Amino acid sequence: WVHVAPHIALLTTKSGIRILEVEMGIGAPAIKGDLISVKTKMFSTTDDGWKKGRHIFSNSSDDEVVTIALGQKNPHVLPGLEEGVFKMRQGAKRKLVLIPKLAYGSEGDSEVGVEGNAIVLLFVEVVDLKK
Repeated sequence: WVHVAPHIALLTTKSGIRILEVEMGIGAPAIKGDLISVKTKMFSTTDDGWKKGRHIFSNSSDDEVVTIALGQKNPHVLPGLEEGVFKMRQGAKRKLVLIPKLAYGSEGDSEVGVEGNAIVLLFVEVVDLKK
């Protein structure tokens, strides 16, 4: 998370998510209607940089995973996370930069430890994909 080499381009979606592909994975990409299970590490920052992120959540150190039914708009899943895992493959890894409106918004979430208007940085790894 500390640095992104200047020659590496981040893909920016229409909604504003920035994506860095770390590993492509194998098999068919996740699409609407699929169940995708991921491990995540999440950081937040009020500075739009990779260096000042504060680690706030991680489920990658144990067996817990987050399972997302793509296209179902689950209120317990950050909109940016659901969009950011779209088209990932089994075993794929990505770094995502979520703007506030696709993360915790202007209010933030004190239970999770995210300030209002924070940019959320996610490292996501696909551990299961069901078509």
